Amino acid sequence: MLLALLTLGGLFYFHEMKVQNVPDVERPMITITIVAALPLSLERFWFKC
Repeated sequence: MLLALLTLGGLFYFHEMKVQNVPDVERPMITITIVAALPLSLERFWFKC
């Protein structure tokens, strides 16, 4: 009897829930910043190593 009551209650409340087919999802925004280097500073870095 308890199982039947819980099943009927669950079916009733399942229809009362607001379920969306496509949920609202915010995608994170990623920003990439590239800092340019002068060729002379690159040469100095490579020859120091």
